[in-house]
Amino acid sequence: MRELSTKEIVAANGGVFAWLATRALSLRHLYALDHNSSNRSAATNRL
Repeated sequence: MRELSTKEIVAANGGVFAWLATRALSLRHLYALDHNSSNRSAATNRL
């Protein structure tokens, strides 16, 4: 019973960690896109 609950806790933590990881990756991707678009607009402004 104790082993099962430990596995459940590990599974729950793994799910939370996976969610945080995907969340961080998507935020990073959005930041990269925003950064690239601002760089692009700065380049066009120079032209």
